[in-house]
Amino acid sequence: MTTNHERPWTGYWVWSADDGNERNQWRRFRATFDAGDRPNGLRLRITAEFSYQAWLNGELIGEGPPASTPDYKYVDEYDLDPRSGSNTIAVLVHHLGVHPHLTRGGLLAEIVDGQGRVVSATGADWRVDTAHEYAVDTPFFHANKLRPFAHVLDTRKLGDPDWRSPEFDDTAWPAASLIGAIGSIFGPEPRPGAALPWTRLVTRDIPFPRRRIAHPVQVTTVEECTAIAHRHVPHGSAPLLSQAGVPVRATVVDGADGLTSGGPVTVQCSTDHLRGGGTIMEPCLTLDFGRVITGHVVLTVDGPAGVTVDLGYVERLIDGRFNNSIEAPFADRFVTAGGRQELRTHDWQAFRYLRLRVYDAYEPMTIDGLRAEIVEYPFERRGTFRSGDAGLDTLFEISRDTIQLCSIDAIMDTPWRESAQWVGDVAAVTLGGIYSCFGDTALAAKFLRQSAAGQMPSGVLPNVTNVVFPPHNAHLVDYSLWWVLALWEYYRYTADAEIVHELYPVAVRVLQYFAAHVDPGGLVADLSDPIFVDWAAVERRGANATVNALFSAALRTVAEMADLKGDAWTGHWARDLDDGVRTSFQKRLFDAGRGVVVDADIDGQLSETVSEQGNAAALLWDLLDDDTAASVIRTLWEKDTQPRIQAEPFFTSVVLRALARHRRYDLGLGIVRDRWVRLMVDQGATSTWEQWSTDGDRRSGAFTGFLRSLSHAWSAYPAEFLIRDLLAIRIVEPGCHRITLDPAPEMPDAEVAWPTPFGDVQATHRSGATTLRVPDGITVDVPEGADVTVLKQAAD
Repeated sequence: MTTNHERPWTGYWVWSADDGNERNQWRRFRATFDAGDRPNGLRLRITAEFSYQAWLNGELIGEGPPASTPDYKYVDEYDLDPRSGSNTIAVLVHHLGVHPHLTRGGLLAEIVDGQGRVVSATGADWRVDTAHEYAVDTPFFHANKLRPFAHVLDTRKLGDPDWRSPEFDDTAWPAASLIGAIGSIFGPEPRPGAALPWTRLVTRDIPFPRRRIAHPVQVTTVEECTAIAHRHVPHGSAPLLSQAGVPVRATVVDGADGLTSGGPVTVQCSTDHLRGGGTIMEPCLTLDFGRVITGHVVLTVDGPAGVTVDLGYVERLIDGRFNNSIEAPFADRFVTAGGRQELRTHDWQAFRYLRLRVYDAYEPMTIDGLRAEIVEYPFERRGTFRSGDAGLDTLFEISRDTIQLCSIDAIMDTPWRESAQWVGDVAAVTLGGIYSCFGDTALAAKFLRQSAAGQMPSGVLPNVTNVVFPPHNAHLVDYSLWWVLALWEYYRYTADAEIVHELYPVAVRVLQYFAAHVDPGGLVADLSDPIFVDWAAVERRGANATVNALFSAALRTVAEMADLKGDAWTGHWARDLDDGVRTSFQKRLFDAGRGVVVDADIDGQLSETVSEQGNAAALLWDLLDDDTAASVIRTLWEKDTQPRIQAEPFFTSVVLRALARHRRYDLGLGIVRDRWVRLMVDQGATSTWEQWSTDGDRRSGAFTGFLRSLSHAWSAYPAEFLIRDLLAIRIVEPGCHRITLDPAPEMPDAEVAWPTPFGDVQATHRSGATTLRVPDGITVDVPEGADVTVLKQAAD
């Protein structure tokens, strides 16, 4: 028995006899165990590379684990409800195999009773077989980190009885192979729970996703398409799903409108070719779920064997048509076994529009109960904003909905294209939105720890931290600074000092990377790694204004962490570096002639480019004197007299915070209405878009057209702005024990709730006067002259 991080293990990492390095591999595992006469109290502990689905006696237990790198692998736990006597556990493991030099396929599981005794554990007595029902030569979309392969499931190969059922005979399957210390010069002798590359196992520290059902709200097209084989790409569904159809004439599609309520539709392909004709037509339907969702598609079919059903997924229609072949070719394919059977996609997908195409159905087939099984993090919707201003109210709702969409078992940039936990996106925008909309801290803590675990030798964090994300030598290093700020903001919101003590060394190493690039003039300059800033054509050479502002803020943050830890040396070091930045910033980056901060100092020359990004960062983190700050605000946002690069939604969050810090709420609300309301809400957005245009951007200067996500959490900052910024809530003591509140004069009449660890701070704002209902445990400081009444209420 060995210990890996948190608990001892008896089970071994197992796989089939191969090396586990092939791409897109599927393996079945089975074991039988005796639960005795009193089977209560059994628990399953399980993890796999990359993912698993587990069944007990043919009933689905669950699926997971949360996506992670192999050196920080999550372990799920389930309470089991076995029957007396013999029971069968079955597990399907999907190994992506995209980076075979960094990871490999594997399964680790064990079942323990209430006293911790092992009832069953992965080892040589478990059986394994290749899951031939899943095709492996399927299309690959490199940008997605969780679902890069199209899934093709031939249900005829599931077995009779189904391999997941207790009645299945697995005696012909080989024994599972134990995985040893791969590559070890001391030999590959396996040890329980210990095998490379899984160097650290972490018990799941967040709840399992919540699931609910949604039906399409509209059938947008009912068509038939000419059957043309896509011969050069095996299982290439996307071009076929994107094919334009014609009105139904030769095929059968009866009852399509019933799909909006889960009712049956009967479909059949044309049959003229069976009587000598030369063309086959196939039914195609496009369904609209009304908004972007994240879920498994489930449907029941009843008909002949060998029918192929393709499902395709998009966020939007292009020129009124379904098309998922231009970018993000997400699709699933099923082949029916015959008779009545339920089909459920293996992975969740992000989509608003679902395309369904049926092939080889030369007899009638019914499709019944089509639905989406929505998968989402179980947030409680505590934060609210209701003002009577339809534009602002809708904007708050779609911002909150977007944060929900991007949260399942990680915090994603978008669930659609990458499904990736980008460090900067989450740290800069999404965490604050989670606190303001939901008051949840578990998912935030998971993000902070999981991101820290991937710290690179240089000291910076990977761009993406919920999966392996090479290359390791091209990180957007300013994202690491956002993580440092997010760690301290988490502490301020929760008063959880333990996480600061735990992750403090990571924050210090981040700053050491930047400190090594400070030039003789006191600013960070000419970083060897790329910087992001925003999707905009800002100047990134030399001493960049935005990066130096972020560096200054992170230095002050780490100095406060050092004070908390009693680390006087590091506190002094960070403050000295910050003094250098603050002394040099305005001297080197402010252009008095233009009255603004320029993007960069390049070898002593001020850049031609001026951006909202650089100026807002300087304003937010107090790198300009008061007169200069007022002049910048007047020049850029009040009078609009200086041409500049406009911030995209991501960095407009900093613009709003900077204006709020200088109490120019009038300008902030103007930006919210002119950009988010006009460009998103008024265009019918149901979630916040990645950029102001859905069809491209000007990141290289000229506008270039390409698809932008319609469900992007970094654009959801208005949720926090409308709750926290307009009320001017500031946390004075960690854990929200003491806050200040000074509502903006421009705040519209509204009912607002801001979640805290003690309960919700509720505000009613009418005609410039605010009434607060504050939970016990929170003290509110109100500036003299503010028309605020504070009422105490019992904590939630």
